[in-house]
Amino acid sequence: MSLERYQQTYFRQRNELQDLSEQFINSEEKAIVSASNNAILTCSVTGNILSANPAAIQMFQSLEQDLLDTKVSRLFDQEDELHFFFDYQNNLNKLEREDIGITKESIAVRTDGSKLPVQVELQWAQRKLAPVIVITIINLTDRKLAERKALDQKDQFLANISHEFRTPLTIINGLLDQYLLKSSSEEERQDLTTAKKNGLRLVRMVEQLLDLSRVTDNPRLHKGNFKLTTLLKLPIDSFNKLASQNEQTFVHDIAPNLWLTCDAQAFEKIVFNLLSNAFKYTPKGGTVSIIANQINDNIMLEVIDTGIGISDQAQATIFERFQRDDSNKEIATFGVGIGLSLVSELVKAHQWDINLTSAEGHGSKFSVVMPLASPSSEEDNAPASLLAQDVSSLLSNSADNISDKKKENNLVALVIEDNKDMQTHIKQIVEQEFHCIVADDGETGIDLAVNYLPDIIVCDLMLTGIDGFEVLQYLKQHEMTSHIPIVMLTARSDLDTRLTGLSLHADDYMSKPFNYRELLTRMNNLLVNREVLKQAFYSEFKEKIKANRKTESQSNTQQLAESPVIDKTPDEKFLERLEIIIAQHYVDPALDITSLSRLMATSERQLQRKMKMLLGVSPSSYIKEFRLVKAKELLVSGNQVGRIALDVGFSSQTYFGRCFKEAFQCTPKQFQQEHLKQL
Repeated sequence: MSLERYQQTYFRQRNELQDLSEQFINSEEKAIVSASNNAILTCSVTGNILSANPAAIQMFQSLEQDLLDTKVSRLFDQEDELHFFFDYQNNLNKLEREDIGITKESIAVRTDGSKLPVQVELQWAQRKLAPVIVITIINLTDRKLAERKALDQKDQFLANISHEFRTPLTIINGLLDQYLLKSSSEEERQDLTTAKKNGLRLVRMVEQLLDLSRVTDNPRLHKGNFKLTTLLKLPIDSFNKLASQNEQTFVHDIAPNLWLTCDAQAFEKIVFNLLSNAFKYTPKGGTVSIIANQINDNIMLEVIDTGIGISDQAQATIFERFQRDDSNKEIATFGVGIGLSLVSELVKAHQWDINLTSAEGHGSKFSVVMPLASPSSEEDNAPASLLAQDVSSLLSNSADNISDKKKENNLVALVIEDNKDMQTHIKQIVEQEFHCIVADDGETGIDLAVNYLPDIIVCDLMLTGIDGFEVLQYLKQHEMTSHIPIVMLTARSDLDTRLTGLSLHADDYMSKPFNYRELLTRMNNLLVNREVLKQAFYSEFKEKIKANRKTESQSNTQQLAESPVIDKTPDEKFLERLEIIIAQHYVDPALDITSLSRLMATSERQLQRKMKMLLGVSPSSYIKEFRLVKAKELLVSGNQVGRIALDVGFSSQTYFGRCFKEAFQCTPKQFQQEHLKQL
């Protein structure tokens, strides 16, 4: 072989080996082998699938032949970026330039339509004939579940510790209120007021932690249709006072006739946090503005201040939890970076948008974009505002001008609370106007309520043993205690908890920490309302007796016994049973409170208090009135007065005559004669 021919053969074989090596290095088979257990696809630059390894076939639950020559876009959610990746040449150009490829988190879609979170890595493989895209897909389901579990545990920890904060904060603020009341030194009052203000700020921080936990975990909104001016009236009025105190200007310009569909309390929290931040970071002489206008089909709500502004670095994370802009060291403010995170979560829950424009030293502008709602003929009822206490935590002077004078009366209040410090605190408050008995747990509370029949009960929700809901349900269903008003105290102020309590017929619901004046006022209001209902109940009950006593007592008793008791309250069942028993035994002169309590299967004391609270009369007075009403019916028939007195259970005609005259302002004989004249 000539040298020239040998050289040609050598170079030809070397080139062939290089080609084979290059094909192997850049082949999709090499890429698949290197990725082992992960799902691997290769596709053309147009997005057509060329091959799929077994892991990919298993992930997408599809046969290989069903994947080949189909578009890779169909394996990703229609809203996902990878669904459109191969539609744009600039994406492919970027991928070709990136030596390490492109990594994205996406939502993959299986053949059955189920979705799963995945991490997708795309790499450009240059082949001699045509380049291919190697797509590695990693299932993130387990990782996401672990992350979610960790986040849930963190949120649960925050919620639990926030609940625990409420009890000591209630005690601290309550004691501060008492010392503010007794203090005579102006300097001491200022110190106590500052402590009270910071205590309220801690309360607000706890509330925000709980709100943030709830809205992140389960953002259930209770939406209604409202005028924007209605929703903003209370915040604007409240912050006017703060602006005046801080020597700041508060400008508000709200366009009329703008309607918004939202959760009213959530919207209030958004506005409160934005305004409180604006006032907090705006010095004296500065201006805070809240402006709302219609832009196309949206409402643009802007909160603008002339304060210290937010640095560029802080703006990127300002809506994240526990993030604050501490670049300005000249202004020290209270807070740990919860408010704006809560705002962001509430805005997301409504599917609104929030934007920030700010520059250090030139103030900030927060803009919330919300869809404009259609006007309604009538606004929905907004729930009670939570703003009053929040704003009071920002004011310098929140001292209450209250009286320390104790009221003396015979009303008894039962306090059911297992925390000793809180129990003592509530007892000190309640004793200002009531005789107070206390229970350390739910079981003891039930026993005391049934045995003593207090006029009102204050019960904590979180009790050792049976909780406050179980206590509430038992007492409201028990015949002897169903009439007693119950105020629930709780560290859980979320709507679901309140609705649960109200559905079990709680008469009132207060969140810790509470103002002691408000607690006493609510307790007294419940008793006043119960007195009005009692008078109406007794009048209606007496009319019922008059209407039902026109037949013989035994016949009437039979009707009462056979009447249905479906949907009757425990109080109605008690009164019905009382009426039946008296109708059966009123002719017996020996019927008194002792025998009646025995027939009612209760103690004399329980019967006395139950009837006094429910009807406003004692058992003896009720028996006497019952007999007199029956006597009037018999007098109309013309029977002898002496005989009638015996027939209705009076052992003495003289006593019967005296009681009759006291009740009807005439003697039995005069009543009988007057009636006969009218015939």
